[in-house]
Amino acid sequence: MRIFSEKMLSVVFFNPNLSFSNFFVVKVKSTTLGLLTILIMKANLITTFLLWCSIVGAANNSFAQSSSGAQAPAAASNAAIGQFNKAIGQQSLLYNGPAYDPGRLIKNNPNYKDTAEANPGSIVYYGFAYKNIPLLYDIYQDVVASVWVDGESKYSFLTDKVSEFNLMGHHFIRLSPDSAGRKVLKGGFYDDVYTNKLQVLVKQVKIVHVTGAFVGPTDFYETHTYYYLKKGGLYYEISGEGDLLSVLKDHENELKKYIKDNKIKFSNEPEQAMVLLAGYYDKLTN
Repeated sequence: MRIFSEKMLSVVFFNPNLSFSNFFVVKVKSTTLGLLTILIMKANLITTFLLWCSIVGAANNSFAQSSSGAQAPAAASNAAIGQFNKAIGQQSLLYNGPAYDPGRLIKNNPNYKDTAEANPGSIVYYGFAYKNIPLLYDIYQDVVASVWVDGESKYSFLTDKVSEFNLMGHHFIRLSPDSAGRKVLKGGFYDDVYTNKLQVLVKQVKIVHVTGAFVGPTDFYETHTYYYLKKGGLYYEISGEGDLLSVLKDHENELKKYIKDNKIKFSNEPEQAMVLLAGYYDKLTN
């Protein structure tokens, strides 16, 4: 699509899966078209939406003009974007992302729970919530991928535009690096397994384990799991029962008794142990 300065573009959208009466026209200035072009090109590649653009004179602007000349362009832009978002904006945004590259083929795969195929999930992307979306969480690259409408090709979501997603019964949130100066938490996706006054997060990381002297097909992905507790706005890495009790030392005696009474074994099920203890601590501090 070519951008023409000082012109108005008449943009026609319609969905061929519906009747030809289901269309609308948006006239936008070329300055507005930059944003629309990105969205439309994505939609044109992977959805059934079609787009025609024709050049018309600036005098043919059909948007309501403000009494102030300075406000008219802004009003036109807002109207155009509003019309676009109302019609297909969310759809095009969902498919906005680069092709997904799973990396080299080795014995297993880089995905969450070693799943080879995408599973139904939900995601919040560009602030919009989408349900029943095929999702694949690549732990090695820490990216979320999905499937094009052709049912075969895969693409990855832009990580900084994903705020959260649900997959296989787990709720993942994207966090920025720990801003408290302690550098405990790196940026990325975390499994939010418990949230109340305390928060328990789980982070899985995969690395490639090289079995021989050189990279080869017998290499495999090795999973490492890290546990974090958030208390009072600070994140703490928890590697054992002692770490957890140290952070929650204001109720250490009660927690020790709870551990003994309920036969909680942190070494066997660290995630479950942290959730149980965090829940009990929150009850104690109500």
